[in-house]
Amino acid sequence: MKTLRACSLLLLCLLLLCPLKASAAEQEIVSGWEEILAYRLSEAEVPSLSAWINGPLASAAGITAEWNVLALSQNSDQTFASYEPALLAYLEANSVPSATTRQKYALCLVAIGSTNRYIQTVLDSTIGEQGITSLIFGLHLLNNGYVSATHSAEKIRDTLLSLQTESGGWALNGKTADIDITAMTLQALAPYAEEADVSAAISRALAFLSSSQTESGDYISYGEKNPESTAQVIVALSALGIDCEADARFIKNGTTLWDAVARFRLSDGSYCHRIGDQSNENATAQVFCAMAAYLRLMRGDGSLFLFDRANPAELDPAPLTTEKESEGEPPAEIGSKPSLKLVFCFILVGLALFVCLLLLLLRKHHRKNIFTVLLLTVIAVAILLFSDIQRPEDYYGTSIPKENPIGSVTISIRCDAILGLAGTSHLPEDGILLPEAEFLIEEGDSVYDILIEAAKQYRIPLDNSGTEAAPYFVGIGQVYANAFGQSSGWQYRVNGQSPAMGCASFELSDGDTIVWFYTLSFEA
Repeated sequence: MKTLRACSLLLLCLLLLCPLKASAAEQEIVSGWEEILAYRLSEAEVPSLSAWINGPLASAAGITAEWNVLALSQNSDQTFASYEPALLAYLEANSVPSATTRQKYALCLVAIGSTNRYIQTVLDSTIGEQGITSLIFGLHLLNNGYVSATHSAEKIRDTLLSLQTESGGWALNGKTADIDITAMTLQALAPYAEEADVSAAISRALAFLSSSQTESGDYISYGEKNPESTAQVIVALSALGIDCEADARFIKNGTTLWDAVARFRLSDGSYCHRIGDQSNENATAQVFCAMAAYLRLMRGDGSLFLFDRANPAELDPAPLTTEKESEGEPPAEIGSKPSLKLVFCFILVGLALFVCLLLLLLRKHHRKNIFTVLLLTVIAVAILLFSDIQRPEDYYGTSIPKENPIGSVTISIRCDAILGLAGTSHLPEDGILLPEAEFLIEEGDSVYDILIEAAKQYRIPLDNSGTEAAPYFVGIGQVYANAFGQSSGWQYRVNGQSPAMGCASFELSDGDTIVWFYTLSFEA
């Protein structure tokens, strides 16, 4: 009897302690969430969360607001009355050639309960247009009850399953599995986890993610440990109903995924991309999303990407103008437009002639009047010619001065691998977007810095779907990744080698040779 009582008491203690452990983990994430919000309010110098949402956050619509809006919409009861019109205004005014970027905007509109027709337009025109990420984001939209005229959720699900690599993960390009893409794919497949084929694929992917986790509990992407990749894994596990604080597969040496993320936390409540760096916008936003996802799991509210406010039945039939999103303007050639000063000179002369004609019709064409008009016109033209007026194209045609150069490097950009394929008629005959050009470098300049400098000087359009800290160039010179197959895209080499790190992390030395090239088959 005593043994039975002892066992019963022990069982009762265990039952009491388990909820306490879960509650403690949840409370820690709640504290982290509140710290990020405090950081945002302090950074924006606003007194309240609603003031930030309807002020600085709305002002950043289309630029840096989106992941913050998505997290807030799924983990608060805040409204976004100012954000929606701000985002729609941004979309009307700006060209957005990237399919996945348009899908991101659509996802945010869904998340805040918008019924704007832009959501449907994106669904019908972007799925599969930019490789696996456009399949993932497209499936998120379909999972929320929206219907595409061109793709079904079942078809996309099957396509994603077919793209799983031998390692169990998924790749952005080629066959080398990527942590972020694997986690993102799991987030989209989570609603189908009970289906046998999806369940088997998920099991393999979880084994890949577990084996890829470092001994310090985090993940490496582009050669660097970072909180963004770990955050993506947390979102995926939460979508699958897995508590990362309790699952032994994702605890290394007693260190959980949240312990690993905490290593990147700064004293102000924000997060850095690399330990020792300053606050990073993308890192902070991704951790914010992971916190929202985990708190939803703790409350039993479901996946971060199954939106509580989705309203597919009420889509507005009036479409938003989308010509600017679907058709990027061709790059301007150097010298193809007249000088801005010359344009204004013609306008001034035209106005002077109009005034003279008006004086003639009013019978006030005295010499004094005509002389005054001409004199004022000459003065205005002189002032204009001696003023420093530049159009944006003129600015982007200038070089960036280097105060303390340590040497020089050369850079070239080529896409000759796709010459002759459909959709390449606008390319130069030799496929060279930028012949070898020389640039001075300063201490710490990276491949990323020189590409940006070259793009400014030679007016080459860039489309970066990542961040400055972790860029991924989906488009250079309006040639886009995945446009010529699932394994096609942009890569770079330095001195003939393909570094195992992002271009923002590779610091240059005097004499280095950089080549950006478009490939039909990504190098591992």
